Amino acid sequence: MRKKLAKILRWQARKFISKNKPKIVCVTGSVGKTSTTQAITTILSQSFAVRATIANYNTDIGVPCSVFGNHFPSSLKNPFAWIVLLAKNQLQLLGKTNVDVLILELGTDLPGDIAEFEWLAPDIAIVTAVSPEHMEFFKTIDTVAAEELSVAKFSEKTIVNKEMVDKTFLQFADTEQLYNYSRDDIRHVGLKPEDLQVAGLHSIDAVSAGLAVGRELGMQMSSLLAGAKAVESQPGRMKLLEGTKGAKLIDDID
Repeated sequence: MRKKLAKILRWQARKFISKNKPKIVCVTGSVGKTSTTQAITTILSQSFAVRATIANYNTDIGVPCSVFGNHFPSSLKNPFAWIVLLAKNQLQLLGKTNVDVLILELGTDLPGDIAEFEWLAPDIAIVTAVSPEHMEFFKTIDTVAAEELSVAKFSEKTIVNKEMVDKTFLQFADTEQLYNYSRDDIRHVGLKPEDLQVAGLHSIDAVSAGLAVGRELGMQMSSLLAGAKAVESQPGRMKLLEGTKGAKLIDDID
């Protein structure tokens, strides 16, 4: 049942993309995908109509739902609820949706999962990090690298986090068309860490990825700066809060 549902959702999503022709930005990586997706979304929203991954919808079923901007049914095992969702998707296909850019997080649990998203044919792919994940299935860090960097095989342009992807892993991308972003990118646009509303180096990585994508899509410097300053961490993820008497609080579940 799941495989059939995923196939139908993928077919609908491909129709949506074919009809509306948005730019597609995909985000992969062992860690930092959600914060990076959100930072890219905030920055690009300064210049484009964007639609991004809902929550952590980064699976074969979740990605197409994010393409349409629809949440999962409240009861995942209710076939009638899924039929209603498919019908909502079809209604969107009847008209033209104002979406300039789709920003989609791609997840993986097993080797080969990323390759299942080849149908998206991203204009830009971001790889946030290569680090141990699901090692009961991947076994080695090289296998992880090969999986996360496999997105380069079907993306027009791939931009890798220089801080979190060791250069020895780049061989697994199977392409010479690789670019990178780094924490220095915020300084290149005249910003300092204290100018941002986020805390932690990983958050600066996310903002830097957003700046890299924005530049690739031709955003003006003023819009890039405004977007970078607007990026906020999500609740429970190193989110800065204002305390009394000028104090700063950090909300982090870890």
